[in-house]
Amino acid sequence: MLKTGVVAELGDLTRFDHPRKLMSYLGLVPSEHSSGGSRNLGSITECGNSRG
Repeated sequence: MLKTGVVAELGDLTRFDHPRKLMSYLGLVPSEHSSGGSRNLGSITECGNSRG
């Protein structure tokens, strides 16, 4: 049931020209710790919509 809901909400996947854009839309983005010129990416956060 969950997979069907995700596919229905996403619609046409070809509108995402890069997998990174799809992941960002879903709210699955890496955490980031930046300081000055240093940028460290951490584990995946789940900050997308809460309809699940």
